[in-house]
Amino acid sequence: MFHTLLFENEILRIQKLHEYLILDTEPDQAFDNIASLAAHICATPFALITLVDREREWYKAKKGIAVNETSRDGGFCTQTILHQDVMVVPNADNDSRFSANTLVTSEPNIRFYAGAQVRAHTGEALGTVCVLDTVARELSPEQIEALRLLARQAEAALELRRKEMVLVDKLGDAKNTEQLLQTMLGEYKEILGSANMSIISTDKQGLITSFNRSAQRMLGYTEAEVVGKHTPLLFHDADEVTARADNLSDELGRAITPGFEAFIAKLPTASADEREWTYVRKDGSRFPVRLSVTTLHGSEGNITGFLKIAIDITFLKEAEDRLKNSERFTRAVLDALSKQFCVLDAKGNIVEANKPWLDFKYEHTLEGGTQALEIGQNYPALLDAESASSRGGKAFAEGIRSVLNGAASHFSLEYSCRTQSVQQWFAGKAIPFPDQELGSVIVMHENISENKYLEHRFRQAVESAPYAIVMVNETGAIVAVNSQTETSFGYSRIELFGQPVEILVPERFRSAHFGLRHAYFVVPTSRPMGAGRDLYGVRKDGSEFPVEIGLSLIDSHDETLVLGTIVDITERKQAMAALKASESDLKEAQRLSGLGGWKWDIRSGEHAWSEETYRIYGRDPALPPALYPEVQQYFTPASWEPLAAAVERCMAEGAPYECDAEVQRPDGTRRWIVARGEAAFGADRQVITLHGTVQDITERKIANGKLKEALNEKEMLLKEVYHRVKNNLQIVSSLINLQARSVKNKETVDLLKQSADRIKAMSLLHEKLYQSKDLASIDFNAYIHSLVEHLLFGYGVQAGKINMSIRIAKVFLDVDTAIPCGLIINELLTNALKHAFPDDRQGEIGIVFRQEGGEFILVITDNGVGFPAGLNLENSASLGLQLVATLTNQLMGRMQVDQAGGSTFTIRFTTIS
Repeated sequence: MFHTLLFENEILRIQKLHEYLILDTEPDQAFDNIASLAAHICATPFALITLVDREREWYKAKKGIAVNETSRDGGFCTQTILHQDVMVVPNADNDSRFSANTLVTSEPNIRFYAGAQVRAHTGEALGTVCVLDTVARELSPEQIEALRLLARQAEAALELRRKEMVLVDKLGDAKNTEQLLQTMLGEYKEILGSANMSIISTDKQGLITSFNRSAQRMLGYTEAEVVGKHTPLLFHDADEVTARADNLSDELGRAITPGFEAFIAKLPTASADEREWTYVRKDGSRFPVRLSVTTLHGSEGNITGFLKIAIDITFLKEAEDRLKNSERFTRAVLDALSKQFCVLDAKGNIVEANKPWLDFKYEHTLEGGTQALEIGQNYPALLDAESASSRGGKAFAEGIRSVLNGAASHFSLEYSCRTQSVQQWFAGKAIPFPDQELGSVIVMHENISENKYLEHRFRQAVESAPYAIVMVNETGAIVAVNSQTETSFGYSRIELFGQPVEILVPERFRSAHFGLRHAYFVVPTSRPMGAGRDLYGVRKDGSEFPVEIGLSLIDSHDETLVLGTIVDITERKQAMAALKASESDLKEAQRLSGLGGWKWDIRSGEHAWSEETYRIYGRDPALPPALYPEVQQYFTPASWEPLAAAVERCMAEGAPYECDAEVQRPDGTRRWIVARGEAAFGADRQVITLHGTVQDITERKIANGKLKEALNEKEMLLKEVYHRVKNNLQIVSSLINLQARSVKNKETVDLLKQSADRIKAMSLLHEKLYQSKDLASIDFNAYIHSLVEHLLFGYGVQAGKINMSIRIAKVFLDVDTAIPCGLIINELLTNALKHAFPDDRQGEIGIVFRQEGGEFILVITDNGVGFPAGLNLENSASLGLQLVATLTNQLMGRMQVDQAGGSTFTIRFTTIS
């Protein structure tokens, strides 16, 4: 009851209210104007000036409300007078204080309220200026401030009325009449001057007779500048006055001059003329006002002048602009959405729709035409007639009607349709519209084709998943499985639906699993199942297999579902067993091969060594691996320097390294290793890890040492053999030359000399082999130059007679190839020296030896007299030419002879295998 709200000065407050003698009085235009302004500024259908009496809330002024008073039980204003500021109730449905208020529980079903206190001149709260609405809402800060100002204006009007009554009482005493009139007139002017609105009075002709302080502040003129000198046209927009005069002329059927008459033309038939105008300040700036013009009457009721009360509504206009922009923004957002919206009235007619709705045309033919769903049409009727069957048809029409008549709070339906040969899916929904005065139901359609396609693909992915997927509800019953579940467990999905999930668990684990499942649903989370334990599934035939299970939550709103992924890890278990066996074999192989591995994580500083690495370095495997700087102590100084340089180069350039090094073990023994390593780099090109191997090659080093000693002995032996062969050939050559000196027959001497030269050629070859570091091959260039020098000297060729051109490629030939080549050059050069340049004829001999691909080419040329005409080189009786042909065949080569301008022998061959 409102009595619980009484406070200490309630009796004084009621007494003060009654002193004003205003309760149950006739309507007053001054108070009605304030209520109208409040409704206009706050954009509400209802506004009141309420005075709170003992048992009731009485309305001095009202707009939109039929009743004159209501009980204080559940009264809005009863609560407002307890507040120091504006009280706002956004939604009375949610506030238990107003559950008994008849304005809330019955027509007009008030939901929103905002009120500001109206106080007596002594400070007591007498009532409120308030605004009300049938929809839940809020006020802007500007509107709240305006409500405060209007409450102050109501206080000024109350105070003016009180003082008028006091004045009337005092006028009863004739002696004090003039004094009282002067006093009251001063008070009256003070009240008008302090009012927070422009108050201007004029005489009947429009000449300004009073101009309050608010008018001076608003317009920039002083009272002295306007009173008795100007009409209100001074600060009005001339174009607006002209337009108003034209409108009034049409409305009243008589000519209205565009002057002061435009403000008062309707007053004889109306108590006040209230509308919006534009005021123009003295500085030329403009601002909008809400202007109320009323008549002033004399004591006999005759019109003596006019009163113009204006309030600056700049903030209201700005709020309206913001509201319009907000509405435009809201419309733009709704039109940009992919969802299609429409609003239906109580009869089901489309009263509003967004752009996607209007743009979407459904190709459904009705009597040969295409039916579009547009504003003004009855939507359920179209659905009933199947003119819009693609929107869900009759089923959706029934759903909309159930929401319209209040039988259902909402309705939704998924449906499919085919447009332009494409199957599409939509979700339709109907819900009550928030503002029942603007609409009854909002209908939404959303294209969910992509979701349907994704759902279809998801189902396909689930069905084709290589692991079993089982969905279980809170009772542990199986509600869905995929194909792999049937394959893995041997059940059909029909057999599994509705069964407890324990059917897939081996018998010995079922009782424990039942308890674990219940505990899981108390605090369900997505996680692996049975971490650290071996899990098993059981097939329909009773056989068991190892599994790995992951649990995921699915929010279905109605209940909690768990999706379990079950992976058969039989092959993984087998692979792990094989891997362990392989690791054991690898360790044994490393031990047998003396190969150890290591890894150094640069960023963490961690080192890892294999068992064989510990053995190679002679360290205890129970100790941690030595850090990189500490490894130096395990190498001899001579080995560490190149190894450390290789490691640093690897870390800087990324090149792998390999080098031999000698290890010095803690027990004093030494071992030889080959160290290999490479670096791994991150995205920032910084080294992440260094890893490699160390292999014990001590036995190999020992064997290599022995082999090197054996090779050295063999080289010494070969050199000795080559040396002896060379000496023996020189002896034979010398013997032949001695024999030639004792022979008188020139032909015999020549034959002996040729034989000696051939032996010399072979002797030179063995001499080069003896001098060579590589006993298996010979520097062919050096060999040919020595051979040519010997022949030129032996045949006594004078300087300047024969010009030798020797171009031998830098090649090394084995003995089996070098000997035939040397003998061929010996024969052909000898033949040229003897026969190509008779009678001291000068000339040139050329020797060219080069390699092209895998083929060697030997070319011997001279520009001498050439061979005799008719000589058949292939069947020549010359021993030298026969020997050249034989040696070419020995090289498995081809010989070509050109006798133009001397003779040219070209021999091509590959190395002898």
